[in-house]
Formats: sequence, structure tokens, C-alpha cells
Amino acid sequence: MIMNVKCSYSAKTSEFLLIGILLTLACFIEVYVSENFGNDIRAMTMTAVFFRHWKAHLFEGPTSSVAWGLRFAAFSMLFGSIGLWLFPSFRLEALHIIYVSGFGLLTIMVASRVILAHGNHDLKLEFGNWFIKIPMTLIILAGVTRVSAAFLPAVYEQHLAYAAISFLSGCLLWSYFFLPKLLDLDFEKSDPVCETVASFHSHDKEQ
Repeated sequence: MIMNVKCSYSAKTSEFLLIGILLTLACFIEVYVSENFGNDIRAMTMTAVFFRHWKAHLFEGPTSSVAWGLRFAAFSMLFGSIGLWLFPSFRLEALHIIYVSGFGLLTIMVASRVILAHGNHDLKLEFGNWFIKIPMTLIILAGVTRVSAAFLPAVYEQHLAYAAISFLSGCLLWSYFFLPKLLDLDFEKSDPVCETVASFHSHDKEQ
């Protein structure tokens, strides 16, 4: 059965579309026109998104470990984008802030919420969970360590190794706790969707 879903467009929809266009345009300008101009557009767009929509600087809302991880990821993406704009000579360091403690941490935090919520696990595991707190800390530390390497030329390569070890350790520790939950989903009978899926599984076994 195909659901009849009515789509409606609002001013906010148009704004998000504009944000997507600007970020995409920034990539093309950065490569084909002017690297600095592309970074300017990206930094201004990210700043507008941060203060207008994310509002992570207000430190309001949920206080779970996942929520704090999302806030740190948002700050990293903002600072990294501004760093690309204002300090082009530290391009690699700014990119590592964006991708390591920004998108990398964001991916881990979103995956944590998705696995717990859609796997019918207790969402209280988002609070005070050391398998979220420690990986979050290690990933942030990896980003900071990678940036600090640029200011410590005598131990530059060692700091690159420390950053890699910190990031990989965080990912492995997170995987130790969350991968079993991802691979062994617990279908809860009270959920009609899960009950339907579970009935299909039992029917297949009978056949």
C-alpha cells in the first residue's frame, strides 16, 4: 500500500534549501574560483546555522551524554569552518576539527541514539553511560591533539600517532558496547511494528 503523504512547504523549508545550496556552492567556488571565498561562504553559513537553529551555545535542552556530544560536535564544525576562513595557513588542522571532533563525533552520537531508540533499549543508557562519555572524550582529544601537532614541530609525527590512537580507541570502545545491541535487536511485543517483524521471523522459522 502506498501512503498518501501531503507535502507542505514553509519559510523554514525554503531556508534549509538555501542553506544546502550555499554549502554546495561553497564547495564549487572553493575548487574552481577562489578557495578563500568558498571558505567565507561556508563559515558564514555555518555560523548562521549554529546560532539560528542549533543554538548549542545556550546549553539548553537535554543533558544526556549524547546531547553533550552533539553540542561538542556542533562547536567543532563551527570553529573548524571559521578556522578555514580566518587561518587558511592552518587548513589541515581546521579540516581535522571539522571531520574528527565534528562529523566523526556527530556520527557516533547519532548512531548511539538510533541504536538505543530503534533497538527498543532503555534510553536511560544515554545518561551517565561511560561507553558514550569516554569515546566522546577520546574523539574530542583526538581532534585537539591533531591541531596541537602543528605547534609542536619537534614531536609532530608523535602527535599524529597520539591523535590516531585516541580516535581509534574511542571508536573501538564505543563499538564494544553498541555493536552487540545493533546485531542482536530485541523485538518488543508491545510495539506493533516490532510485533509484525517478529511474526514474520517466527513464520519463516516454521517454514
